[in-house]
Amino acid sequence: MERTCKVFLLVQISLFLLCQVSSNEEISRSQFPKGFFFGAATSSYQVEGAVFEDGKGLNNWDIFSHTQGLLLQNFTGDVLDGKNADVADDHYHRYEVWCSCRDDFAYYADICFRNFGDRVKYWLTINEPNIFSTNAYKDGIYPPRRCSPPFGNCSLGDSDTEPLIVVHNMILSHAKATNIYRKYYQAKQGGYITIVPQASMLIPISNAEVDRGAANRAMAFSAPWILDPLLHGEYPSEMRQYLGDKLPTFSPEEVNIVKGSVDFIGFTHYSTLYAKDCIQSVCDSASSHAIQGYVYITGERNGTFIGEATAFPSFFVVPEGLEMLVEYLKTRYNNTPMFVLEHGMAQADEPIELHSELLHDEKRVNYHKSYLASLERAIRNGADVRGNVLDGGNADVADDHYHRIEEDIEVMHSLGINSYRFSISWTRILPRGRFGNVNTNGIKFYNKLIDSLLLKGIEPFVTITHHEIPQELEDRYQSWLSPLIQDDFAYYADVCFRNFGDRVKYWVTINEPNLFSSWAYMEGFYPPGRCSSPFGNCSSGDSDRETLIVVHNMILSHAKASNLYRNHYQAKQGGYITIVPNAKMLIPVSDSEADREAANRAMAFSAPWILDPIVHGDYPPEMRQYLGDRLPKFSPDEVDIVKGSIDFIGFNHYATLYAKDCIQSCSDSSSGRAIQGFVYTTGERNGTFIGEPTASPLFFLVPEGLEMLVGYIKTRYNNKYVLVGEWRVKCKEIYGHTTI
Repeated sequence: MERTCKVFLLVQISLFLLCQVSSNEEISRSQFPKGFFFGAATSSYQVEGAVFEDGKGLNNWDIFSHTQGLLLQNFTGDVLDGKNADVADDHYHRYEVWCSCRDDFAYYADICFRNFGDRVKYWLTINEPNIFSTNAYKDGIYPPRRCSPPFGNCSLGDSDTEPLIVVHNMILSHAKATNIYRKYYQAKQGGYITIVPQASMLIPISNAEVDRGAANRAMAFSAPWILDPLLHGEYPSEMRQYLGDKLPTFSPEEVNIVKGSVDFIGFTHYSTLYAKDCIQSVCDSASSHAIQGYVYITGERNGTFIGEATAFPSFFVVPEGLEMLVEYLKTRYNNTPMFVLEHGMAQADEPIELHSELLHDEKRVNYHKSYLASLERAIRNGADVRGNVLDGGNADVADDHYHRIEEDIEVMHSLGINSYRFSISWTRILPRGRFGNVNTNGIKFYNKLIDSLLLKGIEPFVTITHHEIPQELEDRYQSWLSPLIQDDFAYYADVCFRNFGDRVKYWVTINEPNLFSSWAYMEGFYPPGRCSSPFGNCSSGDSDRETLIVVHNMILSHAKASNLYRNHYQAKQGGYITIVPNAKMLIPVSDSEADREAANRAMAFSAPWILDPIVHGDYPPEMRQYLGDRLPKFSPDEVDIVKGSIDFIGFNHYATLYAKDCIQSCSDSSSGRAIQGFVYTTGERNGTFIGEPTASPLFFLVPEGLEMLVGYIKTRYNNKYVLVGEWRVKCKEIYGHTTI
C-alpha cells in the first residue's frame, strides 16, 4: 500500500513593507541595484565622547568648544555662548593648520591605513573640504576663525584668498594620502578611497540668461571646486574665469598625483537653492565678491520658499533637487560611480514632553522616502549610484524582541499559534566563538523565551544559526571559507543542546545555507561581502568557487553537530534535528528539450545541493556534471557522518519561476556560468507573469508551485518526512494601511 505524502507546515509569514511617498511614488530597497549601500554616518567628534580616555589627544574642536568667552553665532545671528570673540591661537603656532600641513595629513592617514585597513574597505580622506574652508576661513565660524569683511569680523584672515589656499592644500593632502594607500596598501587590503565635498543644487531664480549663467557658476563653485581637479586635473574653468590668479595652480607633478585620485565620487547634499546673478544686478556685499562667483544664493523667490522649510534657514525639503544633482554629476564626470554620503532634515529642539512624539517622526520618514524616490529615478535614468547614507537604520533595536518576550508571546497565544520557530544568536551565547566564555545572560534570555513559550502551549522550533556568525571567526580564519569553522559550530551547537535541549524537541542546525552562500559569497551583498565579476563588484572573492566551499563547510558543520546530538543528547532528550535549505520550484520557460533540461538542472542546484549529500551521500550528479572538480568531494569518513544526518526534511519556499537554458542561448552573463547551472530564471514569459506579482520582483503567488515542489522532493528522497519551515508574501504598506 502506497504511503501518503507526509507534510508538516511550520509557517513563518513575514510582512515586508513597501512604503509609498507623498507623491504616490512607491519606493523600496528592491528598486535599487543589488549591493546598493543603505547606511548611517557619524563623525567621531560628534558621537564618541570619552574625550580624555584611552590616551586620546585634544583636537581643534576640543579647544574651540571649551574656550572661555567664545562668541559663536549660528546662521540666524543668535549668540550661542560666550561674551567675546577671543580665540587662542596657541595650538596653531607651528603653522596655520590647513595652510601648510600636507605631509602631516599623509603621515596620519598612513597610520590609519596600517592599523585599520585590513578591515576598512571604504576610506574618505576629508569630509566637506569646501564647507570647512568656507566656514573656517571665509565666514570665520569654525576654528581657527579666520575671515575678513564683509564676511565676518575676525582678528585675522583674508576671506577672498585663504579658502582657496586651504582647499588647495586639502586636495593635495588627499592626493598624497591616496598615493600612499595605492602604493602600499590597496592591492593587499582591497579597499576604495575618495574625498567628499558638499554638493548643493542651484536653480536659476529666473529664466533670465544672467541668472541661468549664475546658476551654472554657482554649481561649479560647489562640488566641482573639489571634484574637477581630482577627475579632470584642474579647477573648474568657471572658477578660473572669475578668480584669476587668486585661484592656485597645480604643478605638473601635482597633477600627476591629484588627477584620478578617487575610486568613486562621494558627496553630501543638504541644499537646493535659487541662484541670482550679481554681476549685472545689485546684491549684498558678500555675494558681490569673486569668491562667491558673483552669485546670491537664497531659498525664497517672490515670497515663496523653494520647498518646505526646516529648522535650518538654508535647508529646504526639495527631493527633486537630489535627482537633478545626480544627473549633473553624471554628465560632468562621465557617470563615475557615486555614493550619497550624507543628507538629512534639520528639526528644532523640542520640549522634553514632546520627545515621545519624535520617536514616531513621520515628517522625517517622509523626507527620506521622497529623497530615496528621487534617487531611484536618477538610477533608473542611468546614473551609477552605489549607495545612500542617510539615517541610523540598523539591527541595534530591530523589533526589540529581546525586551518584549512576554508581549510577543501573548500575541502569538491570542492568535492560536501552537509553534514558534526562532533562531539563537550565536554571539549572544558565545560572543567570541570558542575563543571566549559562554555568556550566561544569553543563556538566561533563551531559557526565559523557551519556558514562556511552553507555558502558553507553544512548541519551540529552534534554529542554531540563521545567517549570523561571530566576527571573531571571520577575523581569525575567514569563517565559512575554512574547515576550522566545523569545530566552532559543533562547539556552539553543543552549548545549545546542553542548555536548552531538555525542552527543545525540534532543532534546525543552519537556515538556508544555499541562499546564504549565494548572497554572501557569490553576489556579495550579505556579510562578509565577497564576490567577483559578473556577479558583483567586491574588493575580494571568487563567486564561481567560494560559494561551493562555504556550502561544503556548512554541510560538514551540520553533520558534526548532528553527530554530537545523536551521540550525547538525542536518546535522553527525545528531539529531532535537520538542516533547512531554500527550495525553489523551477518550470521550463518553453517546451523545448533544452529548457526542460535547464529546469531539471536548476532544481538540482536548489535544495538538492544541500539535501542530496545528507540523504544520498554526495552532491547531485547534475551539479558534478557541470562544476567538475570545483565542486568539493566528501571523504569516506565524512560521508559516514553526513549521510543520514537529518531526522526529517525541512525547507523554505518563496519562489516558483521559469527556467531558460543558457548553454545554447543566453544573453545574461551571470546565468551563463557553471555556478548557476547555465540557467536563466525569470518570473515572466511572453510578457505575462508566472503568478500575481508581490512587492518583491522575484516573488509571485503560485500556490501550485508548492504542490509541485513537495511532489519533487517526495520522489527524489523516497517520501521522507517533510516540514515547510518558511514561506513569505511581500506586502505593501501605504502609510499604515497594510494590504496583503
